[in-house]
Formats: sequence, structure tokens, C-alpha cells
Amino acid sequence: MGFRRDSEHARNWSKWLAQHRSELVECGLPDFIYCDEARWGHFLGHGYDHESGWQPEMLSLVELQRLRAFVAREFPESDLSAELRVLSNDDE
Repeated sequence: MGFRRDSEHARNWSKWLAQHRSELVECGLPDFIYCDEARWGHFLGHGYDHESGWQPEMLSLVELQRLRAFVAREFPESDLSAELRVLSNDDE
């Protein structure tokens, strides 16, 4: 049974990623941030990529605003949502 749940979870992640990939690209995110679910989760929870050191401050203002809108809509309770609001407002 565990295998069935794991494969279903993997399919759900693949579907989510396929649905949102173009928007994530438009946000300027490097694909290594969102192609791995665990890495994406860490990014949402901590606001940076622990392996590469990549962080949202590296985005242009337009990309940052797109990312802020995406995260606010899809993950409103994430720590990253609050951080992006502050970053985007500081640059405006």
C-alpha cells in the first residue's frame, strides 16, 4: 500500500508542476528550485535555496512581483509569502 500512495503522491506533484511550470519560469525561478519537491518545499519554508544559495533578491522587480503574486495565491501561509511582500514593497 505504501508504494501506491508514494506513486500517487509523485503523480500529483508531477501534475502540479506541469500545471504551474510556465508561471514559475515567468517568475524567473531557476528550474532547480522547483523541479524537486523537497527543494521547493525548503524554498517555500525558508525563502532561499540551501544548496546553491539562490534567493529571491536575485530576481528583477517584475519577476519578484510575479513570484509574490504566485506564492500569495498558491501558498498564502508560507513564510516566503510574507518575505516576498516585504521585498517587493521595498523595491517599489
